Amino acid sequence: MTFRLMQHFQNRFTRLYSVLLALLLLAAPSFYQDNLGGEGLFIPFNNMVWIIVALLIGTGALVTIRRNTLQIPQLTYSMLILVGLTTIVGSINSIATPTAWLFRNLALGAGFFLFLAIAQAPSGRRWSDNALLMVIVSATVQSLYGLIQMLSTANNLPGWLPQSAGIPSGIFQQPNLLASYLATSLAASLFLISSPSIKGRHVLIKIFIIGASGLAAMVIASTGSRIGLLGGAAAITLLIAVRWRQLWRSRILSLLWCMALITGIAASSIHQGKDTGLLFGLKKFADITASNAEPGRSVARKTIYTVSWELFTQKPLLGHGIGQFERAFHDQKALYLKQAPNADPIDARLSHPHNELLFWAIEGGIIALSGFFILAASFFYLLYQLGWQRGGSYLALTLPILLHTQVELPLYISHLHWVLLVILIALAARHRSKRIRLPLAAVTRPTLLGLSIALPVVATIFFSHTVISDRLLIQYYMTPHKPIELLEMPRKNLYLNNYADYAAMQALAKYGLSRGDAEVLRNYIHWAQQILNVTPYIPVYATLAAAHHSLGEHRESQQVMSEALAIYPRTPIILQAKGLFDRLDKEAGRTPVETR
Repeated sequence: MTFRLMQHFQNRFTRLYSVLLALLLLAAPSFYQDNLGGEGLFIPFNNMVWIIVALLIGTGALVTIRRNTLQIPQLTYSMLILVGLTTIVGSINSIATPTAWLFRNLALGAGFFLFLAIAQAPSGRRWSDNALLMVIVSATVQSLYGLIQMLSTANNLPGWLPQSAGIPSGIFQQPNLLASYLATSLAASLFLISSPSIKGRHVLIKIFIIGASGLAAMVIASTGSRIGLLGGAAAITLLIAVRWRQLWRSRILSLLWCMALITGIAASSIHQGKDTGLLFGLKKFADITASNAEPGRSVARKTIYTVSWELFTQKPLLGHGIGQFERAFHDQKALYLKQAPNADPIDARLSHPHNELLFWAIEGGIIALSGFFILAASFFYLLYQLGWQRGGSYLALTLPILLHTQVELPLYISHLHWVLLVILIALAARHRSKRIRLPLAAVTRPTLLGLSIALPVVATIFFSHTVISDRLLIQYYMTPHKPIELLEMPRKNLYLNNYADYAAMQALAKYGLSRGDAEVLRNYIHWAQQILNVTPYIPVYATLAAAHHSLGEHRESQQVMSEALAIYPRTPIILQAKGLFDRLDKEAGRTPVETR
């Protein structure tokens, strides 16, 4: 009787896990509304992702309470060390942006608890294979989104899909993110067709896996993404190397998979644009070699990585502080541009060095980096224990996203990439885990039960509030007369309040400049000086200089413009402001501000 009751609950939790995984990979990344772009919770579907993650974590807690046991995968302590070290560094170091530090650590912590939650999921290869099949289904949806965007010649797509005329970007609003996500699904499909469980699959599932692979290959090639092509090629090559025996046993499926892959890549030749297509991606690979062969020709990444390395060497132990990257980078960039006048000055504001390890090295130093190295060493040791076939297969599954983190900031723009990476690592770690008994006291059990239910409720409320607030921000910017009342709700949101304040202060400055209101302009100057100490916003530089100029503080105005020009010597907004102030200063007989 007891066994049958336990089996009943086990079946319920199995179904619940499957439903939540489907919601996470299918429903969450299908949510879209107009947004400001950027990263984090400004991207609408990221909010949906965290709501489902909270439900998964709560489900894992419920399973633990029900069983009175906790399944601990091998990487648990390494992940806990990483979260602990990044928290410690943030606590003992200066934090320029507490909100950014809080949400970054929450994302790491949520990743850890999601890792534990996946470990509590039903054991057995079948569930893991089903999870990978769900990844392929999710990628197929994104491939279809990309295909629709490729066929679009104008921004006339339906409101549930990002406008991306002629450029496949999926829900991610960025081609490289779509490419690395689809490259992961290609690895998952090759893994599944070489898995013993493929023999018991329905023929329609086999056909779907083959067809989805061809579609994914076509869209990846059409994006022209170097990292997508590299990640996909590396993952496929490694899988073939470690699973050739299994692939040979399923040679008919393997042959069909290869034919689908080749057909998809060939079909992508139909879609060749100036900034898209396979030839464009291959040309970008050639451009890298050309840039290295011509010392006088510098590219943006060389500037980013050189300046970032200089920052790391300045404070190697603890770093510059969480949230200090932007200000520190642009100040150092100004010095670097004086020494290397032919370097790319990077017109836009940079929030990340396009390399995850460099990012943590700059802000958290060796202490933070050690947490990542410990986790990486533990992961590779786990793969070694799993053997070259199984371990190599799991490494291949994670390669597209891991490689992407070393050239861009995928985990910040798309939190789905971070969640998927955690799930893939958890699937590998499930092979080496131990179960410990939890003697829960009479008081502890209802407390944990309450927390497991409260977490999804709180998460749903907060992230729903963020989605609505984000929509109000869009309405504010799209409305010609900029009704300030639309910013009331965003200013109450923990994540969006700083940006809502920024929007309100820019509107206040515009009002002050139009009316010549000295008090309003003084308030703006005080705010702008504080915000620029942390984040070198381009429009704030221009508006601050205008505020000083309007108040007759021409020396201060020129000092602001000099600083802005040192950091952004080619940025249009700064150059336009410089042109205006130069003309006004010349008419008044003052010496215009000089460029770098």
